[in-house]
Amino acid sequence: MLTGDNPRAARAIAMEAGVDAFVASALPETKENYIKKLQSEGHAVVVVGDGI
Repeated sequence: MLTGDNPRAARAIAMEAGVDAFVASALPETKENYIKKLQSEGHAVVVVGDGI
């Protein structure tokens, strides 16, 4: 999970959602680069957000 949320909030959301790994306080550029890396490795990526 990649999120711009602070680490405490990210940890709580990840635990509730059953997500094992997360990156918190990520800027949009960080998210974009991480997604491109995952895609280049053949991973499927889903983007969900509030649009803010």
